[in-house]
Amino acid sequence: MTFTTATTTPVPVACDIILLGSGGHAAVIAECARRVGHTIIAVASQESITDEAVFRGAQELGDAETIGLARIQELMTLGARLVAAAGDASVRARWFTLFGEASFVTIIDPSVVISPSAIISAGVFIAPRAVINARARLGCGCIVNTAAIIEHDCRIGAFAHIAPSAVLCGNVEVGASTHVGAAAVVIQSRAIGERAIIGAGAVVIRDVAAGATVVGVPAVSRTDGPHHNR
Repeated sequence: MTFTTATTTPVPVACDIILLGSGGHAAVIAECARRVGHTIIAVASQESITDEAVFRGAQELGDAETIGLARIQELMTLGARLVAAAGDASVRARWFTLFGEASFVTIIDPSVVISPSAIISAGVFIAPRAVINARARLGCGCIVNTAAIIEHDCRIGAFAHIAPSAVLCGNVEVGASTHVGAAAVVIQSRAIGERAIIGAGAVVIRDVAAGATVVGVPAVSRTDGPHHNR
C-alpha cells in the first residue's frame, strides 16, 4: 500500500519494492508489504540473506550504498520503489538523502486504524494494530511500531521511531530522529526535542529537551548514558 506525501486521502497502489535492510525490522515490513499487495523483488543489505521464509524470491543486491547502488538505480528506472527497512534513524535519513524522498513508499499494515484527516508523509512504516487518530501528522521516514497509539493532533518528526505499545496522548510533538521506547506514555501537549530518547515504560509529564534521555515514572533525565530498548 503506497501513500503519497502529505495526503489526507491515502490511495493504495501495489508496486515492486526494494527493501533496504534485511534485519528483524525488515522482516516485519516485508510481511506487511505483502499483505497489502506489494511484490518484494530485491533486498539490499550488508548482510547475506538467510531467511528464505521472509525474503523468498527477492534478489540479493548487496549494500545499498556501495555494490548494490547501480542495480538499485537500474530497478528504479523500471518502476521499483524503495522501503527504508532499518531501525536506525541516521541510516534512514542517509538513504533519503541518497535516493530522494519521492523514491520511497509508505507501508501501512491493513490492521492499522488511521483517521482520514491524518497526514502521512513518504517512506513511513506503520506496523500492525497501530492507531493514528484525527489530524495527526507523520513526517517522512518515521516508524510507528506495533500497537502504538498516536492520538489527535500529534506531530511526529522525520525519522522518529514510536516503539511498540507506546502511547502519545493528544497534541504531542515529537522531534526528528527521536526514539520513544516500548510502552512509554507521553501525556497531552508535551514537546519532545530532536534526537531525544524516551526509555521503555517511561511516563513523560514534562517537555523533553533535544538530545536528552529520560527514563522512569515520571520520566526524569538520565545523564550517564542511554537506557532504552531499540
